[in-house]
Amino acid sequence: MLNSFDLFDALLRYVALLITILGCAIVYAYVGYRYTQDCVDTSNISGSRGKMSFNPIAYFDVMGSGVFPLIVILLQSPIMFGWSKNIFVDYPRVISRYGFNFAILLESSGIFFHFFIAFFASLISDFSPSAEVTNLAQYIILFNIFFAFIKLCPILPYEGLRILSYIGLKFQSDLFARFYSFLAPYQLFVLLIVFFTPLNNLILYPALFMMKFLL
Repeated sequence: MLNSFDLFDALLRYVALLITILGCAIVYAYVGYRYTQDCVDTSNISGSRGKMSFNPIAYFDVMGSGVFPLIVILLQSPIMFGWSKNIFVDYPRVISRYGFNFAILLESSGIFFHFFIAFFASLISDFSPSAEVTNLAQYIILFNIFFAFIKLCPILPYEGLRILSYIGLKFQSDLFARFYSFLAPYQLFVLLIVFFTPLNNLILYPALFMMKFLL
């Protein structure tokens, strides 16, 4: 197995994953800091003069961005993911001070980033003269499209369901909010069920459909 391990390809996948998770974190932090500054804790991602940092290193989580993804790469797992530093947003305060629209904007920001960077990488892949850059761009597309549809899956307690919850509450319906509250304590268990049952088609089919146009 070690003889078949491609170190350079593993490095490309790791860089693509870092671009995906750290880029998403930067966009999320920026939207929160720009529109709901008094509701976002930027103490662990602050740069000069206490303002939020645009330096990706500030969002690097030792375990989620370093140790865990590298272990997954070494094990040659077909599923690869990671996470950045946690950015705390006081959503009850966002809603009380700014309304549900800003809560929806915040939750949507990372998903918009994933789609944007995937389309941008598709352009790079089409016009790049270098095979290495093309491979990197294709990994960026792969990670971002799957991350986007995982977050959008309406039966996972992530951004998609939270967005539906806020939209419902805006129109005085707590149906999705109660569903989210029910799933949230079991999110890892729910994620495993979705990944390893036919429910994964909720993610795979739309993700594969979009990647046909981008790869």
